[in-house]
Amino acid sequence: MKKKVCLFVLILASLNASAQKGIIDKFFSPDTGRHNSFLPVPAFSYTQEAGFIFGASGLYSFYIDKKDPVIRASRIQGIAYTSTKGQSQIGAKADIWSRGNSWHHIYEAKFYNVNFNFYGTGDQTLDADKDPLKQQRYRLNAEVEKEVLPH
Repeated sequence: MKKKVCLFVLILASLNASAQKGIIDKFFSPDTGRHNSFLPVPAFSYTQEAGFIFGASGLYSFYIDKKDPVIRASRIQGIAYTSTKGQSQIGAKADIWSRGNSWHHIYEAKFYNVNFNFYGTGDQTLDADKDPLKQQRYRLNAEVEKEVLPH
């Protein structure tokens, strides 16, 4: 069964890769102009604890001021996935640079939903001691940096 799932995922990935020729050309293009870009990426995985994981991730890159020659690229990235064993995550992170790179803002918000079994402590635990637990976590983070000296 695992071989069939791996083969199926490999076939899907190869079909998806051939369909993304425009994106690949965009990355290796000689055009170095500053432009906004969005890159969606499917997410597939398998772990013993979570089972088969499927979802999507995306990255949006942009410039606050395209005419500023020293400004760094800002970005917003997000991820959302769920699994066959009930685990899930939804998250977003923003990394934003102001004109002249004098201010740097970082914002993050995530929600985790993790199911797991606790069997007790020690090396003599039994399967009958299984205690299913559900953990839901939220994470919020904000950072602001200000350049006080050049370089």
